[in-house]
Amino acid sequence: MMLNNALNLLRNRFDTPQRPQTGAIDPHSGGPIARDYLGTRDDLSSAGIIGSKINAESGHAYITQERPSVHIVERLELPRNYDRNGNLILGSGTNSVNISLARNHQLPEDHANAYVAMKTFVGYEQAALEYANHQALGDNPRFVKALDVAHVTSDECSYMFMERMTGGDGKAHLEQIFRERALRPDEKKELMLDAIHGYLSCLKAMHDKGFKHGDIDIKNFFHDADSHRVAIGDFGRSRQANPAQQIDEAKELGMMFNRDIRPEALRARVDTKDLDNIIGVLYGSHPDPRVKEDPIGILLKNWAQIQPNYLIQ
Repeated sequence: MMLNNALNLLRNRFDTPQRPQTGAIDPHSGGPIARDYLGTRDDLSSAGIIGSKINAESGHAYITQERPSVHIVERLELPRNYDRNGNLILGSGTNSVNISLARNHQLPEDHANAYVAMKTFVGYEQAALEYANHQALGDNPRFVKALDVAHVTSDECSYMFMERMTGGDGKAHLEQIFRERALRPDEKKELMLDAIHGYLSCLKAMHDKGFKHGDIDIKNFFHDADSHRVAIGDFGRSRQANPAQQIDEAKELGMMFNRDIRPEALRARVDTKDLDNIIGVLYGSHPDPRVKEDPIGILLKNWAQIQPNYLIQ
């Protein structure tokens, strides 16, 4: 219901006279998805600027940053990742071409929030659903915040603008911890567990909203270096879920920890006993039925004593 309301709110907000149907079916309402034409894209090459100005019907405009200057890359401490065309990319996401950099045209260039992440979709439906999921989930520091969306008919692409998480995704964050030679193994373990606590908190926040994420992946968790905040993003497969489905997703999170974190921790000579206990709880191996009913909640409630024998207060 929350997602359907968000979709309707989004469509009403950007209502236009011409709204042909795409033929795709909304899995939540069962009805066809209407197509709103919400923006335009202006090439800026005639002004000597590499990039485009994307105008969302919300009234905001964003300047794409395909090839930002060295000064911007260094000031924002951006990863030096480039595609085959030499354009800087921040990452990639499910059903998207890439995640790149853009500048909010409404803010001064030196403003802390001037530079945002821009997710490009080929086609309208997935962008509309993902943006609606952001709206339905609401404003929560555990969720990456969506700022705007634009559907441009001239290039048959959609663009979603989001806050830029300055610390990168979970994979990059943990790799940096494990390879840092200045850190002792016990210090690496503490930082690893702090990140894991953040990932648990993110998924708990989604489940408390009545949703499941639908795509548990280490690259869908993000860190903000400035605020030391952890948030979850990429809601393209997120759906409303019942408690049984949420418990299954907690197991998927345990599988992610076992697959993506545990081997790297062992290679860095980090003690994984506490991590193994966390994975066991998420897998449902604890004998107490209360733990099996809410494994993530129990872990967070008893984080100071995460060994299984001490989980129940």
